[in-house]
Amino acid sequence: MVGEIEVIEEPKRKADEEDRARAKRERTHQENALDEALKDTFPASDPVSVEQPTPPAADRDRAKT
Repeated sequence: MVGEIEVIEEPKRKADEEDRARAKRERTHQENALDEALKDTFPASDPVSVEQPTPPAADRDRAKT
């Protein structure tokens, strides 16, 4: 037909590749964070944790003021 434009859909493969790349970056970041946490806690008997523990309630109340 004259005057119509055919739209060709992008292959879904590109989105899958981007998702895999993003997942790989996140996994690498987590591994690096765990490695850094391990270095920061060595030698110690405490388990390795990427997240910081929340302060006790008394400290939280003091920080708000």
